Amino acid sequence: PAAAAAAGRAPGTIDTRSLGKPDRSDGEEKKWKDWKTVMLAYCSVLDSRMGLNMGQLVKGSTHSLIITGLDPADTARSAQLWFILAMLCLGSPLTLVTNLGSQEGFLAWEKIIGDFDPTTGTWQAGQLLALLG
Repeated sequence: PAAAAAAGRAPGTIDTRSLGKPDRSDGEEKKWKDWKTVMLAYCSVLDSRMGLNMGQLVKGSTHSLIITGLDPADTARSAQLWFILAMLCLGSPLTLVTNLGSQEGFLAWEKIIGDFDPTTGTWQAGQLLALLG
């Protein structure tokens, strides 16, 4: 049965059921780097172009990935990413995701990176404001 199932898949595809899915994240700083890495890898396995787009956003790409500027295939990827993030985020990250709308997965990823990644200027500025406020 496993060989028959594998025979039905396109060459190079991976059955993600054998990988499992990333843990859920509330943006906790201690676990952030691992979660971000696992999310990028998982989404890249699902769709290499999705992973490439996400990686560009992690690196601070200024290329806009808001759905109004995307081709139909990337618009579908953005929607798929939104649902993945909605299932795997908790607390503040989930609120951020749900406030953006169900098509804006790339924008949600970009906002999550900006708000929760300690290597970004946005996160650092937020920490300073929290200390001052």
